[in-house]
Amino acid sequence: MITTEINRFEVLFGIFMNSAKGKITESRASAAREFFDSIDVLPFDQGCGEAAAQLLTNLAKGGAMINQNDAFVAAILSRNSCSKIVTRNAKDFMRIRGITVVAY
Repeated sequence: MITTEINRFEVLFGIFMNSAKGKITESRASAAREFFDSIDVLPFDQGCGEAAAQLLTNLAKGGAMINQNDAFVAAILSRNSCSKIVTRNAKDFMRIRGITVVAY
């Protein structure tokens, strides 16, 4: 199983936002950190920014805009020869050529 640094950000951001609402989240943050430490996490490295910008531009010009974070994830996947994603956000990722979507 692999994920991306963007996905780590999204999970931890959600946890931290809940702590701002007064919920006890340190155990959740700790569990999330342990999970991410136990799997491969692909980085947003050199070249991903340009790849994401090109992807997002092409989609926007075609009237199929997606969330910026999803463009980052797609760029990371593409640059690491990953062609499949498991996601709840199937509608956005289905717009990206070369990525097979497994929805849950």
